[in-house]
Amino acid sequence: MFGGGQPEKKYTSKSTSGSALTQAGETPAIFNQEEKEKTMNELIKVDRAEYGLEETKAKEIEAAFVPMLEKMTELEGNYNAVVAKAAEGIDEQVCKEAKALRLQYVKVRTGTAEIHKIQKAFYLSAGRCVDGWKNAQLHASNGIEEKLSAIENHYENMERARIAKLQETRAVLLSRFDDTGIPDNLGTMSDDIWENYYAGVSESYRQRKAAEKKAEEDRIAKEKAEAEERERIRLENERLKIEAAERDKKEAAERVERERIEKERLAKEKAELAERERLEREKAEQEAKAKADAKAEAERVADKNHRSNVESGICGLLSGILDSEDLAQAVVKAIKSGSIPNLTITY
Repeated sequence: MFGGGQPEKKYTSKSTSGSALTQAGETPAIFNQEEKEKTMNELIKVDRAEYGLEETKAKEIEAAFVPMLEKMTELEGNYNAVVAKAAEGIDEQVCKEAKALRLQYVKVRTGTAEIHKIQKAFYLSAGRCVDGWKNAQLHASNGIEEKLSAIENHYENMERARIAKLQETRAVLLSRFDDTGIPDNLGTMSDDIWENYYAGVSESYRQRKAAEKKAEEDRIAKEKAEAEERERIRLENERLKIEAAERDKKEAAERVERERIEKERLAKEKAELAERERLEREKAEQEAKAKADAKAEAERVADKNHRSNVESGICGLLSGILDSEDLAQAVVKAIKSGSIPNLTITY
């Protein structure tokens, strides 16, 4: 039931699903008995509570759509009849009836869309009208509440102004201490608390500055000492560098002198060795020559003696033959000189 006191009307929707119809005269599989019983059996209901609407407002909206819903109810019987015929068999007449009924449903659908358009435009305009009334009231009362509030809170405003001014004055006094933050409750401090606080900040600032000054003096003194130490190290390094250079120079000169002496020593040893080798070689050569000369002399003497013995033997033979030693010696001498052809002495 949509409204009180009226009988509840049931508006059902139609829905079928399945593939396209088969050839004319054949019964589609989608139109079975169960399907015919299920069509047009679901109620169309809109719950106003879901949208937060009062009953009277909901009835006004419902009344606009009721004619289209009633028209759908009227068409339900025609729909069921066409579906029943189609289930038994489709012919050209059934097709025409289905088309005519579909066009009636199209009119219901487009009519519902038009109602929706009109109703929605009305409520949008009504919303803008409500906004207009609100803005008009705000414009009329603009500034009144503020002015009355200023009168109402006159003394409170004076106290806030006094506190703000005191906050600013005290903040200026504290700002010269280079503090990182200014408390936001300076204006509400009593004079005693403020004086104690100010004295504490001032003393803390003095101690901090003294510590910073001492730290700066210590830093300068440390940097000076470090600079002096670096200079001392630099001078020491320069001295060591000069000494090292002089030492290297001296060592280089000594190395050159040692190399010269060593070179002379090696040259002297080489010359002495060459001289010894020369003397030894000459000695060996002399000894070899003397030995060779002695051997040659011995061979010469031996050959001479051999020849003399051979010649003496020949002379002895010839002397026996010639009966004259002088003649025999003359013949041997002639043979030796080659004066007698075809005749030689074999030693």
